Amino acid sequence: TDSDLPLSYRFGFISSKGDELTTIQQSSAPSSFSAFPRGDSQLNNSLSCTVEVFDTFDASTTDYMPIRVNPISFAEFSQIFSPNMSISIEMVAVASSVLNSVDCTKSPSCPLLN
Repeated sequence: TDSDLPLSYRFGFISSKGDELTTIQQSSAPSSFSAFPRGDSQLNNSLSCTVEVFDTFDASTTDYMPIRVNPISFAEFSQIFSPNMSISIEMVAVASSVLNSVDCTKSPSCPLLN
């Protein structure tokens, strides 16, 4: 038997400001479903997802995977919204990201303004 088992996992993503944010706290589930804010429009709507894997001694390693998250309208957001509390909290976080996002497609110096 492997003395490092069982493994646990924590999932998240890197925010547009460069902060590593957790979407799913450390658990034994090796996969997850989560809502994300839209990706960086200057990088083809990409967002870097993270998974940190822990062994029984709490040693860990982190891996990063780029994904594409396209923006959605408020109407689309409303259709996704669920009365389930954990999903609702995730969706509020995503909604605040949507509301606080800046459209830089016509700005020559967006990074300087944000």
